[in-house]
Amino acid sequence: MKGKVLIVASSRNKVGKFSPFVEEQVVSLKKLGWVIDYFPITKGLISYLTSIFKLKKYIHSNHYQLLHAHFVWSGLVAVMQRKYPVIVTYHGCDLNVPKLRFVANKIVKPLSKYSIVVNKNMLQFIKGNAKSCVPCGVDMQLFIPYTKKIAKEELGLDLQKSYVLFSSSFDRIEKNYELAMKVKSLSKYNFEFIEFRGFSRRESVLLYSAVDCLLITSIREGSPQVVKEAMACNCPIVSTNVGDVKEVIGDTRNCYITNFDPQYIALCLDKVLETSERANGRQRILNLKLDISDIAKRLDEIYKRIS
Repeated sequence: MKGKVLIVASSRNKVGKFSPFVEEQVVSLKKLGWVIDYFPITKGLISYLTSIFKLKKYIHSNHYQLLHAHFVWSGLVAVMQRKYPVIVTYHGCDLNVPKLRFVANKIVKPLSKYSIVVNKNMLQFIKGNAKSCVPCGVDMQLFIPYTKKIAKEELGLDLQKSYVLFSSSFDRIEKNYELAMKVKSLSKYNFEFIEFRGFSRRESVLLYSAVDCLLITSIREGSPQVVKEAMACNCPIVSTNVGDVKEVIGDTRNCYITNFDPQYIALCLDKVLETSERANGRQRILNLKLDISDIAKRLDEIYKRIS
């Protein structure tokens, strides 16, 4: 056993359901010998404020080498205790917002021991030293390609229809679904959008193989997991140039980086739909060492250095 770490992060419900990339990161770190507990925070201002006192009470009777918080508000909660060193990972939706960037630099960063960002461009948003870029990894044993027929049948999708996976919930403003609908109206192909929302991990894996393309029209991103997961399954991608998407995709076959012109995005999407060719992104993810086990080794070094 290397030591104990407490993960401080927002949960999706009161029983502590965390974002998949947080949970999968924890699993990979446990394999390296770390003992890890969770301190869940339900979203909302009152919850974050009360969690400051709850966390202090919790760690009073528990011993840890360090606390690892995800996102700026959880980082704020974590640094309010002064018993253990704190690492904070910023995922983009925080540092990309000027007000939250202010909170990070004026309060969270000075009181934390180390800062992690998920793409290199975000390093400029965090002042001072003791920081590095460590993107979230992909479980390459879980996210594997399937034939389109098998994937569609298991998901109950029409074998004759074309499907395009929209990168997130339609109602998330920063994901820019309005632009995606303009693209659909300009495309010469008839396809159906699938809203990436409410799917299990198993269903998500199948989706990447069932759809003809992943479309990202986001205004801003950090290092979107949906891109890395899709690439692991050799799913073609058309994406606006946000976050580290361009860097991750590189020269991957049948993937396109676009501007925000709906006509140009539609042109790129039509190229993908016309060929029906799969991408070769899986090898790109392996070459970039974005397998979750590789990322765990990088976090392991930071943990050992901080603790």
